[in-house]
Amino acid sequence: MGIESINEKNLLRTIFLRQIKIDNLIEIRGFSMEPTYYAGDKVKVETAPCYKVGDVVIAIDDPCRLLIHRVVEVIHGAGDEGIVYKIKGDNAEACEMIPAKYCLAKVTEDKQNLKSERRK
Repeated sequence: MGIESINEKNLLRTIFLRQIKIDNLIEIRGFSMEPTYYAGDKVKVETAPCYKVGDVVIAIDDPCRLLIHRVVEVIHGAGDEGIVYKIKGDNAEACEMIPAKYCLAKVTEDKQNLKSERRK
C-alpha cells in the first residue's frame, strides 16, 4: 500500500467521523448485508472504543471504501496494527481484515425503525 492510499484512508476517516457528529444516520448501499439490511435502509451509528463479535461496523478497507459489515473475529496483538477486526457482510463470502483505526463506528439503532420506504 502506497502513501497515497494511507492519506486517502485517513482523509476519509476524518470526514466520516466529523460527519457522524452532525448526522449519525447512514444509508445502506449495496447488498452485502442482506437480509439484515437492504439498499436504502438507514441505520444510526456511533463511535465506540472497541467492537465485539456480532457488532455491525462501518469500516474503511483497501482500496479506500466505506463498508458496513459484521465483526466475526477480534484479533489481539496483530503485529504493528494492535487489534484487527475480521469483518464480513452477511451476504458475502469473503472477509476483510481491518485495523482498529479503520473501524469507525457501529450500528446502534434497530433497523425495524428505519426501513427504506421501498420495503415498508
